[in-house]
Amino acid sequence: MKAIFLFLFLKLTPVQEQLLWVRYDSLLKAGNADSAFKVAMEIAKNRGDRNVFLALYGRAISNKRQDLAIKILDQGRKFLKKPYLYSVHFYNYYIHKGNIRRAIYEIANIPLERGKNAPDAWIYKQTAILARRIGYKSALEVLERWQKANPESHIGALIGVRLLLEQEDLKGAFKFAKKWKVGWLEIAEVAFKMGRFDMAKEALESATSADTSDSEGRVRWHSLMGKVKVEIGDTSGGLKELSIAAQNKDADARKFLVYLLLVRGEADSAYRYATLRTERVKIAIFLGDYERALNELQKVKTAEDYYLLGLALALKGKTDSSRKVLRRLAFRDPDDLYANDALRIIMLFNKSGSGNSECVKKILQVERYALWEMYLKAANTLISLIGTCPDFKDFLLLRAGEFFERANDYGSAIGAYRQVEGELRPAATFQAFKLRLEIGETDMAKLY
Repeated sequence: MKAIFLFLFLKLTPVQEQLLWVRYDSLLKAGNADSAFKVAMEIAKNRGDRNVFLALYGRAISNKRQDLAIKILDQGRKFLKKPYLYSVHFYNYYIHKGNIRRAIYEIANIPLERGKNAPDAWIYKQTAILARRIGYKSALEVLERWQKANPESHIGALIGVRLLLEQEDLKGAFKFAKKWKVGWLEIAEVAFKMGRFDMAKEALESATSADTSDSEGRVRWHSLMGKVKVEIGDTSGGLKELSIAAQNKDADARKFLVYLLLVRGEADSAYRYATLRTERVKIAIFLGDYERALNELQKVKTAEDYYLLGLALALKGKTDSSRKVLRRLAFRDPDDLYANDALRIIMLFNKSGSGNSECVKKILQVERYALWEMYLKAANTLISLIGTCPDFKDFLLLRAGEFFERANDYGSAIGAYRQVEGELRPAATFQAFKLRLEIGETDMAKLY
């Protein structure tokens, strides 16, 4: 079939096309795949665009006609300038079928452009799934192939490094990284994000002059080493390294340093390093200085401003005012992450009847950790409150699940969601379903 044929086909009237859709649906329900495919191609020819193939594919999937669905999508791919745009669908299909080799082919042929929005997240998740199914060696072969197709990117190499670090193979990780000209700093960063602070420290100590030959590399080294030292208990050493990085305008180091100073009770030093208004507000909220936070928030513009204002009011005990601000945020942009956080606080108010109970106060205090992206600490603190606040058990589990998810601890997140009961169970089930889909566990997602 030639692409030009789509445009030579005589256009149907809207009524005629609608009749074809009705016929297509009835054939799907009847299980007549061959006739349904022919009708699907008639609809596609009439439309002449790639989106119609996705619509046809979706209806076939909803009728549990997976083989027909993939056949339709395969036709659609022939007309795409970027055929890999359908690769995710093919990947999921072949994984479901147990055809791992074909699934590998699909993921390995997704070029860098596919990953612009979340370059390592999607590919890493899928590769990790493949690693569990087919072994790390085969998964690394997939990444090697992807990396060869995208030599200007280090994404494939960094994911390979992570898989090797998961196997406690630091030497193998370095060998794999070196092949693709990835330095020790990148290895250290991956190890740090994994929570393997010992490996991160070893990688940083192995860094060569090539890794820190420019000012950016040196600042990055101090930033990473500072965070690593803090995590392994060398707080004073960590402060020294972070201060060097922060003074050289490393925003990540500065943020980490501010939080560290806060928990050490060095408020004045924390404020001194806080150059942004939102950081000063977060410091004030963390310290319980709600008046200062509210003064800083006299002019609210962003979704983050509204959330911080609502949280400060809630912590100050002004439940009605907080609810009003948070509702405005929730309706302003329902898809925003801060809108979700606002809804959770409103949900907490509704659960308590009054926003001033001791348990509500304790739960709201935990939100302070999330302001500094200390999601694991926030999640674990919420779990610890279940014993003292049993009436809030389901809310605590739901919110803890969300924090575990933000910390990329997907197993703990799903575990928390699955324990939620009562009226919050639908919300938790939906969160678990979305997460299962995002990490590629399509078979498990079907259980929800």
